[in-house]
Amino acid sequence: MSCSLYLYCFETKQTVHIAEKSGSNGLRGADCPKTVAAFCIAHQGKELVSMYLNSFEDFIEYVEWTPQNVQEVFAAVTGRPL
Repeated sequence: MSCSLYLYCFETKQTVHIAEKSGSNGLRGADCPKTVAAFCIAHQGKELVSMYLNSFEDFIEYVEWTPQNVQEVFAAVTGRPL
């Protein structure tokens, strides 16, 4: 059974996918490490929590950072362009 590892910021209600765990094969890193880096820079100084989830629907009210929306959400959090 596989599950995903997400990094969350409860203050901004945003999250980013950081790894995938598949059975006993260990972890596979993020598909988009630049998106993870932008998330961490934008949330510098804020409390972040990591969680394994089988389904993202548990946190559907959260904005998930993706390569498609990273510039938009980075600007929304920091007030400056990426």
